[in-house]
Amino acid sequence: MVWGPGGGGGLGASLGAVKHRVPIGPVLVLAAVLAASCADTSGPDGASCPPDMFPGRWGRQQLAPQTGTACEVGAAGAYRLTAPASDRPARYLLAVVNAAPDPAADARQLRLEIASSPGAGVSTAVASRAAVSAGRGPAVGLAPDPRTGTAGAAELAFRAAARETLAEVRPVPVSQRLDAGPGAGAGAVHRRERPVEGETVVFNNAVDSSFRIDCNSQEQITAVVRAVGENVALAEDVEAAGEMSADAYRRILEVADDVIFPLDTAYFGPPGDWDGNGVVWMLFTPAVNRVTPRGNAFRVFGWFSPSDLADRAGCPASNQGEVLYTLAADRTGRFADPAPAGLTEARTPALIAHELMHLMSAQQRLSGPGDFSFDDLEFPWLSEGLAHSAEAAAGMAVAGQFPATDLRFVDLFGSGEFRHFHLNNFSRASFFLQATAPRALGTAEGLEPGGLASLEMRGFAWLFLRWVADHRSPAGPGLLGGPAEEELFRRLSTGGPGRLRGIANMESAVTALAGENVYWEDLMAGWALAPPGDGLARSESQTEPVDDWHLPTFDLRDIFGGLNDSENGFPPFYDPWPLASDSVDLGGEVDLSLRFDLPPGAARYVVLEGGPHGAIRLDLTARGEARAPKGLRLLWLRVY
Repeated sequence: MVWGPGGGGGLGASLGAVKHRVPIGPVLVLAAVLAASCADTSGPDGASCPPDMFPGRWGRQQLAPQTGTACEVGAAGAYRLTAPASDRPARYLLAVVNAAPDPAADARQLRLEIASSPGAGVSTAVASRAAVSAGRGPAVGLAPDPRTGTAGAAELAFRAAARETLAEVRPVPVSQRLDAGPGAGAGAVHRRERPVEGETVVFNNAVDSSFRIDCNSQEQITAVVRAVGENVALAEDVEAAGEMSADAYRRILEVADDVIFPLDTAYFGPPGDWDGNGVVWMLFTPAVNRVTPRGNAFRVFGWFSPSDLADRAGCPASNQGEVLYTLAADRTGRFADPAPAGLTEARTPALIAHELMHLMSAQQRLSGPGDFSFDDLEFPWLSEGLAHSAEAAAGMAVAGQFPATDLRFVDLFGSGEFRHFHLNNFSRASFFLQATAPRALGTAEGLEPGGLASLEMRGFAWLFLRWVADHRSPAGPGLLGGPAEEELFRRLSTGGPGRLRGIANMESAVTALAGENVYWEDLMAGWALAPPGDGLARSESQTEPVDDWHLPTFDLRDIFGGLNDSENGFPPFYDPWPLASDSVDLGGEVDLSLRFDLPPGAARYVVLEGGPHGAIRLDLTARGEARAPKGLRLLWLRVY
């Protein structure tokens, strides 16, 4: 599903106090990655972490801690890192990462204690400075916070509602009845002819005006075929007849058929043809318009409903085929707030890229050998991350751009497609970067957390997949140039022969491409410093793994800086760099304690700066844990 501003509306309501942010600095000179899971091999209290403590890729590269830095495991789950004194000012970045490979794991209740004495020649009279906890600033981007209206909340709940309905009804996927003949019962699939422009087609509609799935709905939509391509056919609800010109439909068809469909097919695998008509339907209908209440700041632009892949014996309102629903043009506002034809035309390509991915993945998981059901659909965090990745890839394809080219704001905004393909993704990413305890993997059941938390989840998934594609894809040539990232996305879309989901799916896909086992904890350890590390200048002394600490496709700092500029034709993002961090002044004596919760997939960042300073001691304790918990990662980066 794709949603967005309803035609130039504001960027959302204020979310509270302005938070403190610290720029990370110009040059990266030294780094260490320290794993709390070293407790598994520790001896008595205070034993040093073993030399092979760096898991996976980090172990092969043998990144050494800073000279004099020690890693110790203490009692009661304490994890200690000590760093030597510095006779000159210094800046460090500390990341505490919950890399637990289980979205159902409880949020870690952590205490981080930081202590340091002043450096030689610095007066001890300097008052200690406590860290400034990151708060949430005003909304950035196009976030459907509940205070902005019901359309955003409805959009976030739709897929969860569809899953709930199908879990209750438990219909058989259409793929299991494709060979059924006309006498096989109500669920039999009747193969259809290829559509012809000008003919009338009747669709079932299982989505009611409250945005819920009703498998027993008797509502039907009569539509006229307006354009037919090789892979896609466009149908216009007769209620909206005359609102969109034939030329506009042909332009939409051209980009859908020639650009979006081939791209999504390469990235996610071809859709099935379960209704036998040779095309995927794009249905332009006021049924989409009506789910957004009048006067709402945000608008739902369309959806794919998995109920259309159920057989009619279990879900009578199913269309038993490939249908994507999109906003109908409505210049006078008969069905909801006005929707000029230009708005519908501009937003449809991104909608197709997003929803076609959901359709393709669902069909791959609902067909093939073995037992399968709607329970095999991908978890929301990864499914939405893939769909948002499809939007970004389509935006690059339309603009003739490529991954791994460090695209800046002027590159994206200058293409003319930024608002339609990229703006929402960076909005979601900004909410994730602002969050201090995001539910990055959804609820404990792996479902949509709802509200602002769902936007944080999607922002994480999109940025994380971008990083994985940049660093773990096979060498090119890829479809768009650069790495052959489509191989990674195809594996994630299907889940492989076992129809794996979530973390297991990620591990399997990356392992298959790497040719050796890659674990979630390793991916999280590599990923966690990419957001703060992106855009930092590279020094000649860097070792190879440091290259992991950026996103080669996007220059995040430059892009967020551009989004913060009010001269770009849309309301500005609140902050030029949204990453939440705490700050510690090393100019005097430091003795402070931070307490925070850290859900799976989340990281907490602390910047320590100033000096000269004495030795730094960091103690990380997990409440209620007898040992430093497996999956917790402590990453220590010296910036200068």
